[in-house]
Amino acid sequence: MGHLVLDYGTYQVFLQIADGEATAIALTTKEFQTLEYFMKHPNQVVTSQQLMDQLWEVGAEPTSNV
Repeated sequence: MGHLVLDYGTYQVFLQIADGEATAIALTTKEFQTLEYFMKHPNQVVTSQQLMDQLWEVGAEPTSNV
């Protein structure tokens, strides 16, 4: 999406630079999953409850500031 490329095989994110080169962006697994969720839901308002429901395991109790 745009200048970002997600590699689902390696859970890496790359920023495409104008000259065609890509710079890797280090993300944790949860950060990658959050970015992926946002990219799969463009132009939508996503609530924190939606993120917690989709990104955390059943029975997990993430705090409100996660």
